[in-house]
Amino acid sequence: MDLIPPSYSFTIPSLYDAVHLECRLFHSPRSVHARGKRKVEKKAAIVAHPYAPLGGCFDDPIVGVITDELLQAGYVVGTFNLRGAGESQGRTSWTAKPELADYISFYGFVIHYMHNLLIEDGSQLSGEIRSPVEEDDYPSVKGEDDNMKLILSGYSFGSMLATLLPSAVQVVETFSSAEDDSSAMKIRRIALELAREHSLSIRNTKCKKTRYSLWSM
Repeated sequence: MDLIPPSYSFTIPSLYDAVHLECRLFHSPRSVHARGKRKVEKKAAIVAHPYAPLGGCFDDPIVGVITDELLQAGYVVGTFNLRGAGESQGRTSWTAKPELADYISFYGFVIHYMHNLLIEDGSQLSGEIRSPVEEDDYPSVKGEDDNMKLILSGYSFGSMLATLLPSAVQVVETFSSAEDDSSAMKIRRIALELAREHSLSIRNTKCKKTRYSLWSM
């Protein structure tokens, strides 16, 4: 099936051994911002693909169907190629431990990306990108971001990995203690930069619509 083009295509290093993993993010027109609410509801989902040696990758048709359904429901959807699939580096392991770490790497990315997206009043657009990420702009290790929903899913081999994932609290704790040159810190920086880029694009779009409305009066 034909999906909308991804909003972002990029790579992140795996927490396991820093191999580059091919990633995509899809934004639905209905995702992230909801008018008339005091808080902005952030809904995201990750869909992992089947076993790479059998042809599994993020272009799998079932992964596409799931992604499309989630986009229709207003979710930001992330898909990624595990090691050995598509343009991702590395090769499939016999233990699935590296692949689980690959999933956790993208899991951490999505948490940080969603956390840093534009909030309703646009206050997160102020200031420069800071690296490493400042602690006051960091997801709560208590998992208390009531304004964020995250679905962790997969198909076939990807669904097995999803059942083995640690809690969001554990993932945030892993990333919060990351050293400056580690894969985790690099993932945090990529997430912050992409979130800020998307937030700026939303603001610019709103400004254009406002100008158009004024010119039409």
